[in-house]
Amino acid sequence: MFGATRASAQADARTQTQRVSLPESSTPRAAEEHPSMSFAEVKSITETSLRTAISEQLEGITSDEVIEHLSSSFDALERGQEVNFTTPVSGLSGHSITEQYSMNVMVHYEPRPIGGILSVKVELVPLFCGIGSASRPAAYRELSQAIDNLDDDALGQTVSSLTHDLGEEYATR
Repeated sequence: MFGATRASAQADARTQTQRVSLPESSTPRAAEEHPSMSFAEVKSITETSLRTAISEQLEGITSDEVIEHLSSSFDALERGQEVNFTTPVSGLSGHSITEQYSMNVMVHYEPRPIGGILSVKVELVPLFCGIGSASRPAAYRELSQAIDNLDDDALGQTVSSLTHDLGEEYATR
């Protein structure tokens, strides 16, 4: 009997606990309090945050990182060969493959008797556009100028500056 009384007391305690957790009002909330967003609004916010993330990563690239990529091929560049490198925009690795990008950098130096002509092109290219399709850059910046001396520090500064400009341009689209 003592066991039955204890079981009924526990059942009453559970019932009271359950009653406390039930909402007091069962009337639905008005829709004006929390308006829903349309798919277009959600998509716009998502695209804006994606562009901002890409822009911030591109603006964070330093000339030292660029020099590191170009250091092994600097001699070939001085001889007039084009040098290319690709860097993934890694801050977006959590997104789907269609939302990921890579940064392509092409540097060409044409030596002249005094100095030469430096051409630099920086592109933001989608990592995946579809099977069998060619990918066009989402944004690009390029520069061609006559220089007196090919210096790796100045080259790193030039490429990182173009990369920062590319990030700003892409964010404002």
